[in-house]
This record gives sequence, C-alpha cells and structure tokens, in this order.
Amino acid sequence: PIFGKLLTIALVIAVFISFVLVIFLVAGLTMSVYVPLIPYLIFFFTAFGWLMAVIETMLAAPLVALGLTHPEGHEVYGRAEPALMLITNVFLRPTFMIFGLIVGTILTYVGVTFLNGTFSYFVLNAEIHGQVYSGASIHTGDAGAGPFQIIMYLAIYIGIVIVIINKSYSLIHLIP
Repeated sequence: PIFGKLLTIALVIAVFISFVLVIFLVAGLTMSVYVPLIPYLIFFFTAFGWLMAVIETMLAAPLVALGLTHPEGHEVYGRAEPALMLITNVFLRPTFMIFGLIVGTILTYVGVTFLNGTFSYFVLNAEIHGQVYSGASIHTGDAGAGPFQIIMYLAIYIGIVIVIINKSYSLIHLIP
C-alpha cells in the first residue's frame, strides 16, 4: 500500500514537471526557430509579391506601349501614367526591400535591447517588492515569483519580442 501511494505521488509530480518542461520547450523552440524565421518569411513573401508584379508588368507592357502612343489618353487603352508608376515600382521595389531589411534589423536590435532593459527592470521590481502596478492602484502580494508567474512573464516576453520583430521587419513591404 505505501508503495502504491508513493508511486501515485511520483506520477503526479512527474505530470506536473512534464507540463512545465513542455511549456519551456515550446518557448525555447519559438525563440530558436520561429523568431529567427520571421525576417526571412516576410522578405520571402514580399519578394514573391514582387515576382508577381513583374509578371503583371510583363503582361501589361503591350498595352502600356499602346497607351504611350496617345499621351492624352485613349478611350480603349486609357492613360499610360498608372502603368508607368507600375513599371517604376517594379524597378525600385527590390532596392527598397533591401533598405527595409537593413532598417528592420536596426530597429529590431534597438527594440529588443530596450525591451530587455525595461522588462527585466519591471519584473525584478515587481518581484523584489512584491508589487504589481495596475492602473492607479498597487496590489501587494508575496515577494518572489511563483512558477506560474515565471511562465507568464516568459510568455509575455516572447509575445512582445514577436511583435517587435514583426513591426520592425514590416518595413520590408511597407517602404516599397
């Protein structure tokens, strides 16, 4: 009977530890696999969109040429100015994409560095003093982080990092 109770307690503890380890595994995989892929994915799909614009421009080229023969516009061919803007966009977009990638890298470095400084300060301050600031009120609790608080801090941190990287590298498709 005592062996069965010990086995039951060990299984409960093992399930809890497994649950916590899975959470940390998911967090680690997110930070090591997904987060580094974000710039690549944004750049890849923007480049794919550029290739589609190149095909669209190639298909529209004969109509643009016909439109250029009538600078004032034609009832069938229309005006050539929007097509010229499309051609200009196709030629300039790769340069602006590279510029957006470089600026996004700089913004990510600045944003994550700022996050690390401010987030760690907030977490340490909240945990040392046992206070969590909520609007105008201060809730005082036990000092020190519990296991669920640590998991929540980790989840919030990873979420903020993902938002910073998505916002920073969105310049790849916003600038062109």
